[in-house]
Amino acid sequence: MFNGVSFRWCCWFCVVLAVCLSGCGPEVPDTYKVSGKVTIGGQPASNVYVVFFPEEGRQGVGTTDENGDYKLTTFNEGDGALPGEHTVTISKRDNPEGTGNAGGAPIPPEFAMRQTSTLKKTVEKSSNTINFEL
Repeated sequence: MFNGVSFRWCCWFCVVLAVCLSGCGPEVPDTYKVSGKVTIGGQPASNVYVVFFPEEGRQGVGTTDENGDYKLTTFNEGDGALPGEHTVTISKRDNPEGTGNAGGAPIPPEFAMRQTSTLKKTVEKSSNTINFEL
């Protein structure tokens, strides 16, 4: 079927192809851990979306737990956010308008949309703890 020479060339071709393709794929930018707590009137805000919108690139998204704690994800679970300046939105998960009560206190509606949010935060090239008191 194959003679010795063509089989060896086929093997070498496969090895070279595998090495070349192993470096292919989209390059994922560096992200930095971001976590924190969201409180409203001193009470933990549970089950709310926290979204960090960078000036360029993909946003980091997290959801608060029953204690108001969140961790951001951009590309892989818990990887954080891109470094730099961000506009932050905070909105209620189970309400399409993003407003409503979180832990018994209302979320101010201006924080629910990127266009109206006045929340600005910087993600440093290190681990970041960023808390929000609304």
